[in-house]
Amino acid sequence: MRRDLSVRVGAPYELTELLERQNQEFIFGRGRAVGFESRFPDLFSRDRPHFAMELRDSADELLAGLTVKRGLIRTQDYGTLSAAMIGGVWVTPARRGMGLGSELMGRLHSELLHKQTSIAVLWSRKHEFYSRNGWTLADEGVSGVLTNATPGTAEELDHANSQNERNENCGWIRCPLDSTNIPIPADTAGRMRSKRDSNSYWLVSTVANQGFAHEFQGDLNHAAPLLSTFAESCARLTINTHLNRPEFPVIREHLRDVTWSRQDLTHWWRSPQLSHIPDRYLALLPISFLDRF
Repeated sequence: MRRDLSVRVGAPYELTELLERQNQEFIFGRGRAVGFESRFPDLFSRDRPHFAMELRDSADELLAGLTVKRGLIRTQDYGTLSAAMIGGVWVTPARRGMGLGSELMGRLHSELLHKQTSIAVLWSRKHEFYSRNGWTLADEGVSGVLTNATPGTAEELDHANSQNERNENCGWIRCPLDSTNIPIPADTAGRMRSKRDSNSYWLVSTVANQGFAHEFQGDLNHAAPLLSTFAESCARLTINTHLNRPEFPVIREHLRDVTWSRQDLTHWWRSPQLSHIPDRYLALLPISFLDRF
């Protein structure tokens, strides 16, 4: 670690200069209207264990930073693991390509170990950079674009009911405020409920005339019809899901006009005690776009 640099760790709401830079880089500078603190209320709650990290030089100039959401990931084979989500990874533009990002990752790994974190996850297309810095790309997430879909009938979907129990207990354990997240790039988010069953709904978000479907809860009979209805209100509907989510095979089978592509965004870090967990196992852990930041 470089001795001419220092690290500052604090609550996300305390490191206001970093938050300002993150908002400019990832939100307002890209024409988006809702800042991090409004998008992710739990992340900025004063009674939560989340933290942010700043990298500063000897003149106390902010050079790089990131934000860490702490929580738990439930698995079928390894129990419940202490976990962290990493987001808002930022390096000052004038100093990019000079090793500050790698230095920041090294400091992050030390802090994760200090806080007894078992596993961490982040989302990025900078695969080579994160691979060099101790992260593993392992992702079974998929995105689908839906146009003019015709759902199957309820009778055709009856066989799917038993699938909802199989995977719902794996993945990030959501706290109450997480249900109010507004995922990037949306500016509004909520639930689209079935009129026939109020306990069945999609977690969705929108920006302008674009819609995003993130996760289904409830009776899978309603998954495809609800998506078709939502698509009618959008010029473009993107379905962000995972091969291991119970709704995925239902959508794939009964909504024919979906164009699917792999996401290849999810990078994992493991503590040395968990280095034996296979990459494939990590790839199969579904984490909803609603929870990501």
